[in-house]
Amino acid sequence: MEKLAVVVVHGIGAGQGRDRQKFSLSLKRNVEKRLPSDANLVWEEANWEVLNDAIDLVIEYVIKNNCERYAKKTEDALGQLEKKPNLWCESKYRLIKFLGKCISKIKAMMLKSKTKGLAAMEKYIPDIIDAAIDLPLYMQSPKQEQIRKVVRDAIKRAKGNADKVILVGHSLGSVIAFDVAAEELNENGSGNLAALVTMGSPLKWVTEIRAAESNGKDVVPRIKSIPWINFWDPADPVPEQEELDTKIFLGVDNREVKSRLDLVAAHCSYWNNAEIAETIADMIKGDVIVH
Repeated sequence: MEKLAVVVVHGIGAGQGRDRQKFSLSLKRNVEKRLPSDANLVWEEANWEVLNDAIDLVIEYVIKNNCERYAKKTEDALGQLEKKPNLWCESKYRLIKFLGKCISKIKAMMLKSKTKGLAAMEKYIPDIIDAAIDLPLYMQSPKQEQIRKVVRDAIKRAKGNADKVILVGHSLGSVIAFDVAAEELNENGSGNLAALVTMGSPLKWVTEIRAAESNGKDVVPRIKSIPWINFWDPADPVPEQEELDTKIFLGVDNREVKSRLDLVAAHCSYWNNAEIAETIADMIKGDVIVH
């Protein structure tokens, strides 16, 4: 029986390459539990996030710099208000006293914004932008080729200790894995790959974007010579709560999983899903069942 390795490709996310280390550890552990105790599991992670580290640092610097500039303006405004803090409230005119109370409220809100709102901006906005640009970066050259090379290199490393590779991709990683699999199958037949597994895949709408950019030309490679299983959660917004169209994505075996979680939590739940771990373990053991 052929010895199969697993190569995993992560999706979008904030932070830098070092933050993606061991991103698939929970899935790996769940697969190992389902293998014989003497099985020597070959597991590689294709951590393409390292290619975006320089860009991520620029984003972090720009956001932090703007937050600090905004904080300085807030401090200056508060300083002006506090030069004569009781002037408004001491007035004999009711309207002016009311305005004084309003200004006190505004001061309190500005102070809260400076201490909490700005801290949140510094903490979360760089991460949001960082995650948001991962897909546009992948959709263009030369970044696309560089990211695919990271996956190809992981496949080569894995093949040093195995006959073939099960390629697993999550979220944007499923698009990358699909693209690499299509290239591999076109160039080498099924020589390097034993199967493709996608989880929480945005392939449907990424394909629509590609079709629009190519003036409606067929942009969907065929994955037909190896098993392709696509896991999707009806609560996950990334695959738009539906399976892949088998008329467009030939050869795909859609399998619904229900995490009973919502939105982002549902999208991240595939890593801990028992059915997915069981499927990968069955592949490694040679018990591949494709519907």
